[in-house]
Amino acid sequence: MIAIDASAFKKMLILCDKLCGTVEPSLRYISFYHRDGLRMMTSDGCARLEIFVGVSNPFFGVYNVPIDLLKVFLSDIKGEDVIMDFEEHSVIFRTGNEIMRIKTKPLEKLPEKVVFERLCSVGKSDFGDAVNFTSSILDEGEFLGIHLEGNTIITYGSTSDLLAVYFVPTFSKNTFSIRIPYTTARHVYKFLEHCDDFELNLGDFFGDLVIKLQYMTLDICGEMVPREEIEKLKKIINEESLDRLEARVDIFSRFIRKASGITTRGM
Repeated sequence: MIAIDASAFKKMLILCDKLCGTVEPSLRYISFYHRDGLRMMTSDGCARLEIFVGVSNPFFGVYNVPIDLLKVFLSDIKGEDVIMDFEEHSVIFRTGNEIMRIKTKPLEKLPEKVVFERLCSVGKSDFGDAVNFTSSILDEGEFLGIHLEGNTIITYGSTSDLLAVYFVPTFSKNTFSIRIPYTTARHVYKFLEHCDDFELNLGDFFGDLVIKLQYMTLDICGEMVPREEIEKLKKIINEESLDRLEARVDIFSRFIRKASGITTRGM
């Protein structure tokens, strides 16, 4: 059993909601389990967010609870504690005079523990802006590239006629590259947008990109970036001819319209 402030729990729920998204309803669940305290986890099928909730009595298994049920239960609760209790075949949420019991058979296997190799630190707003800008030109099925080398994080997105590149300064002797799906990139941005403005620690977990922020760990799957792609990107960035490129009004206008549409849709 554990008691947690309702406002703090709502904030955690919002972060989970933003990360898992609405593209695949079957993924809109939060898993509760005990590992050195109570933890909650959600995923969009690629990115996986784990949040440390607080110290609690140990219990066995993983309890899956629909996010939307929790949102309804917490919607009108203010200034109270939410008490969670995990029984053999159900999980109970109590606050004031309200109680919600969800029957669920706990899974035996806990989610894999993420132990990562630290790569660098970066400001939350800086990294979020980079992901937002360079993913805004992409569509479903396309990928956002992230490359760390020489004290710089480069995020980039490319289509048939557009290339968006964003540079974020950092301090690191490491080199790391990954391509993450467009949908997950947008989920990561919305998650970061609702996080407090703290420094992020980026890490490598068997090729996944890890973002560590306060009491949260975000593990993002992706593809390896071919070396030829990195070399091509560097060549484009370093070409002096970039200074002589003339903006095509039609392409630039299309980019602005698309970025505006993403903001309007809330992606």
